Amino acid sequence: MSKNTDPGFEQFMVRYDNVTGDPEVRKQYDMFMGEKFRISAMLNMQLETGILRGIEEGKIEDARNMLLKGYPLSDIIEITHLPIETIREIKLNL
Repeated sequence: MSKNTDPGFEQFMVRYDNVTGDPEVRKQYDMFMGEKFRISAMLNMQLETGILRGIEEGKIEDARNMLLKGYPLSDIIEITHLPIETIREIKLNL
């Protein structure tokens, strides 16, 4: 679907044209939309960071459980992809 036939895009353009008639209103609108985009990008980045942190914490918990069950270090490294230093630190804290 091209931009010219997309009803949502057409609706946006009508609203934008209504706002752009007054330069001051357009400036305020553009600032608002820029801030809205910036906040959205920041939230997406925080969400991604949280997901990655959760994955890493899950790997650490898996490594801890594997150490408690006596898995060899080589298997833990292969399965979790954690650095050996991290696994050794986990082992010290058991």
